[in-house]
Amino acid sequence: ELEVLGPSFLTPVPVQIYNISPPGGTPVELGFFTKGVIGENVIGYGHLSWHQEAGVPTATGDLHGYIEATGIPTTDIRGLTWRFDSHTHGGFIQMPSECASSMVWHVRATSYTGEVSELSQPTSTGVTDCLRAPFAPTFTTTPGPAAAGAETQSDAPDGLTVSLAVPQQPQPTELATAAAKQITVALPEGLTINPAAADAVATCSDSEFGISEPAPGAEPAVVAETEGAAAPIRCGQRSKIGSFQVDSPDLAEPLTGTVYLGSPLSQSPESGQEYRILLAAEATRAGVGVRLVGDISANATSGRLRATVQTPQIPFSAATIRLDGGPEALLANPLACGRAESEGVFTPFGGVSSPGAMASLTVTGCQPTLPFTPSQSTQDHYLQAGAPTSFSIGFSREQGQPYLSQLTTTLPEGLLGDIASVPTLCPEAQANAGQCPLASLVGTVGTTVGSGPNPLAVPATSESPGAVYLTGAYDGAPYGLAMVVNAEHVGQFRLGTVVARATISLDPYTARVSIAAVKSYAIAGGHTTEFSGLPTVVGGVPVRLRAVNISLQRPGFVVNPTSCQPLETESSLGGVVSALSPVTATAAPVTGFAVAHCGALAFSPHISATSATPTSRAAGASLIVNLDPVPGQANLKEVILTLPSQLVARLAQLQRACTGAQFAADPAGCPEASQVATGTLTTPLLPGTLTGAGYLVSHGGAFPDLDFVLEGDGVRLIEVGHTAIKQGITSVTFASLPDAPFTSFTAGLPLGPNALLAANASLCTRAVTAHSRELVLDHGVLTSVLHTTRRQVPLALAIPTTFIAQDGATTERPADVAVSGCSGKSAVSAASLFSPLVRVHGATASVTVAVPGSGRVTIAGTGVTPESKRAKGAGRVTVTVGVSAQAARTLRAKGHVTASVHVAFKPALASQSPLSAVTKVTFGRRPPAA
Repeated sequence: ELEVLGPSFLTPVPVQIYNISPPGGTPVELGFFTKGVIGENVIGYGHLSWHQEAGVPTATGDLHGYIEATGIPTTDIRGLTWRFDSHTHGGFIQMPSECASSMVWHVRATSYTGEVSELSQPTSTGVTDCLRAPFAPTFTTTPGPAAAGAETQSDAPDGLTVSLAVPQQPQPTELATAAAKQITVALPEGLTINPAAADAVATCSDSEFGISEPAPGAEPAVVAETEGAAAPIRCGQRSKIGSFQVDSPDLAEPLTGTVYLGSPLSQSPESGQEYRILLAAEATRAGVGVRLVGDISANATSGRLRATVQTPQIPFSAATIRLDGGPEALLANPLACGRAESEGVFTPFGGVSSPGAMASLTVTGCQPTLPFTPSQSTQDHYLQAGAPTSFSIGFSREQGQPYLSQLTTTLPEGLLGDIASVPTLCPEAQANAGQCPLASLVGTVGTTVGSGPNPLAVPATSESPGAVYLTGAYDGAPYGLAMVVNAEHVGQFRLGTVVARATISLDPYTARVSIAAVKSYAIAGGHTTEFSGLPTVVGGVPVRLRAVNISLQRPGFVVNPTSCQPLETESSLGGVVSALSPVTATAAPVTGFAVAHCGALAFSPHISATSATPTSRAAGASLIVNLDPVPGQANLKEVILTLPSQLVARLAQLQRACTGAQFAADPAGCPEASQVATGTLTTPLLPGTLTGAGYLVSHGGAFPDLDFVLEGDGVRLIEVGHTAIKQGITSVTFASLPDAPFTSFTAGLPLGPNALLAANASLCTRAVTAHSRELVLDHGVLTSVLHTTRRQVPLALAIPTTFIAQDGATTERPADVAVSGCSGKSAVSAASLFSPLVRVHGATASVTVAVPGSGRVTIAGTGVTPESKRAKGAGRVTVTVGVSAQAARTLRAKGHVTASVHVAFKPALASQSPLSAVTKVTFGRRPPAA
């Protein structure tokens, strides 16, 4: 009833209040008849606000009900008292579920003159027995197809219906059911966000949804007002992902509406603010609406979803959220078939959380054993043997098969990477962070993810592809790869950067390259999540990897083999049924590979060898062999070397071989006596040189092998040489050389107690005598020097060698062995040559001298006419001179004359010394002896 107090009556006048059928748009209408006391047509309206409206004064932020009276006449009213009987029909007003110490009542009065008066009055609630209020909600989860009577297909996009039932107390005289304050539902493991839906949906911002940030302590959404009414919802059509319905015992009709995908407010999947749903429902006839926000937290390592919704303190008996299905559904089913359990935790106002309620759904459509038949594709973009190329490899799986989590691929033998051509290797810290320098880039990577017929490309086809960088040593391998994928634009979600780390290792015997994914990192919002193998969850979303494609396309980085034989790319893949499960499925796809035009490659390797004397029984004999292939030609496959008969293997040393088991376990553990050689190898593919030792290794044959272990730049190569001794002749066959280019290989068999070879005879022949003569200048005198040498000559030794190329081409050529150290003795005799030879012819004379080079010879002196002649080079020069006029008179008078002749040589080269000599020359008949 309503008590009215006015000036014309001093005692309150009671007026009956009735609950009457409301018109459209009003949830409750109250009618009362005042019998003329204060007018005949005063009407009261009851309102239920299911959202926290901005501008409606509430101290706690709780959703509320309120009563409005209009049509009050101008009669001076001194007071109105509303009194709702708690016994009539079980009570019209329901008390809160929370036992708060007080409540705040708000009154607003508007006068006819437009004045507004507001009053907030705290009042003791008197609410008790909150813990006794019944609260036993239950819920169910139903996949989309199951709701339509169809089967739920594993690993397929799907809708989901979550229905919550809150049984209400039917007896009006009993405590009502407590109102739900928070609803939390953890979806089954494996029922997760489908990344393939990212391009099919859009998000709705809070402003478009018509809500603002809640005030401190206010948990449900705050609905903005536009001219006194709730702000309209302006979410786009693509942000609608389902429907929403609420049933309340206080309303004759349910509230129905839409579920929207909310815009992310964080990059942390576990915060609940990266993935959100916006719930809007309205009872049109009652004029009641509700807008709620669901925070969806996604486990960063498993992707399991947990939805939490804060609800107003109003009674409702049921709430249902239906998320749409279809090929681009926001959710995807678990891969494993069977029952999948959900867990719900519900917290009432004024009470404690209910025990975890369970609900299950059943996933079907699986075969008894999940198939795992991932496909592999490869492409060599330039098939010329031995040429630089680019190489692509891809892996994919069908929907419904285990998710790719482990990957190892072994490239065809001879398909190699030119490490030396990459100027910079990405450092470890930068590789893990996906921030490698451009100089270390060697290729690209792309992926497709998600369930359904249209998996999502990451990065998008409109964006730059992911990058593959070359790193230094990683996880025990000499080199590694950092494969970086930008996931900053997955639809409207920013999932950060995904980095997969892989090792690059070489088979020591074949040099086949193997690439193995070891770890991966999902980096977003300052957080890093680490996974073993390939990434399985990014940003709390299981990627459900459908395909990964890697292309190594740095110019000159990949080099083709020089064998045109059919080869294979062999891989090993592992699959899991969920992000956290161990590998339960394996596959080994193989694709064929072959290059062409091997016959166009030249093949002319060079070989040389040296040995030294003296040799001895104790120290053996030495041998150094140099093998020098020509760059750009076919690679070697087999080399057969036959040693000369003078160099034989020492049988005692052969018996000191390392066992095959020890060599396989660790060559460094072999006995020191088995180490009989040194080796050095250079290849254009590596920046450094490989060095090591040669070991005698027993594999159970008649003779031990000579196996070289070469290491450098973190790479180990083992070259196996099979030895044989027939009729005293030792041969070594390297039958399985890797199809890899190298510029030189030097094998040294040194002297010493562990020498492998011995000489069965002297490597020098008997002494021989050799004579040689030369002209030399000795203190300005031209001298003829005679060399007489008695020495030992090296034997003519050769190593017949057969070379076989990777393409089968064969060439044979011997390596002449240059023997040094053969001894000998030399004797030298000398005689002066610059003494003129004179021949007289009457009054003239010809003078002959030997000169060491070009220059001019001049003859002068008393009694002769000076003459000169040019010498063009070393040799003999003859100059003719005659007597002078005075000497001629003496010659006629006496019949003879003696002249003093001076012979001089002036060299053209400053480095040579001038030469001279003086001699007596008698012209005519000789005078009688004294």
